[in-house]
Amino acid sequence: MTIILDQPIVIEVSGPDAGKILHNLTTNQIQSINVGESIETFVTDVRGWTVAHGLVYRSGQDRWLWVGQHPKPTVVSSHIDRYIIREQAEVKDLSGSSLLGLIFKAQGEAPDRWMDSGHNDFELFRIPFLTFGEQALLVCKVCKLKPPIQETVCMPLEWEQLRISHFWPRMGVDIWEKCIPQEIDRDAQAISFTKGCYLGQETIARLDARGQIQKKLCLLRIEGAVALADKLLMNDQEVGHITSSVGFGPFSLALAVVRRGHFAIDTRLTCNGLAAQVIDTQAARNLFDAE
Repeated sequence: MTIILDQPIVIEVSGPDAGKILHNLTTNQIQSINVGESIETFVTDVRGWTVAHGLVYRSGQDRWLWVGQHPKPTVVSSHIDRYIIREQAEVKDLSGSSLLGLIFKAQGEAPDRWMDSGHNDFELFRIPFLTFGEQALLVCKVCKLKPPIQETVCMPLEWEQLRISHFWPRMGVDIWEKCIPQEIDRDAQAISFTKGCYLGQETIARLDARGQIQKKLCLLRIEGAVALADKLLMNDQEVGHITSSVGFGPFSLALAVVRRGHFAIDTRLTCNGLAAQVIDTQAARNLFDAE
């Protein structure tokens, strides 16, 4: 199976100080990864708000890629470039000439047009995507042709089922404006609380010390179909709303922003009169595997 992702963001940061620049603008231990490795992280601004969420991939000693999905890649590339003062680093937004495809090595080789690195038309990167297991690769093709190779986005249902069941949020969908990374509940995978200073760290560290957030992205199992922005209720009081959902037979899995006091695992809510329950990722993956 090859899933081609829409709204790809591919930003190259290269030069002797490229790793330092990314390390100082992101929430995870960027400089700790080796060539050929990737790490999940957030890009944050000076207020600690999320600019982007995705993967940083080290493609060479002094070459790094930021990859994922984002509705406005130029916002991210401009943000990174703004903080290059005297450092030896260069930012290139490759999003408009790039394609991203998710494949699983265990299912056999992907089509030649995706994995044939001998092609002269594109540069190809095989990026580990550990959120979906050790066999998952995010294949990035940076096209040299102008205009770039065009391919139709395929299997959007499968991608939604996969990303929602594995709690992979999407910028502009599940990640909202003025969002602090802890509200997305990817702390263990994407935030280091020991790395030292970075842009926005003060806000993130202060929130961690207080241990209180007012809302959080959650996974829910719902006994029926729901839609974007549908309200979540507790005893007729609104306590959250759906940001994305996908069907699994008679059920739905959804990502939703839920208010404090209602996002503990097994909390029972309602949505359009349907029973809804906050679940953990293992329960969601079991539902995905059974599909």
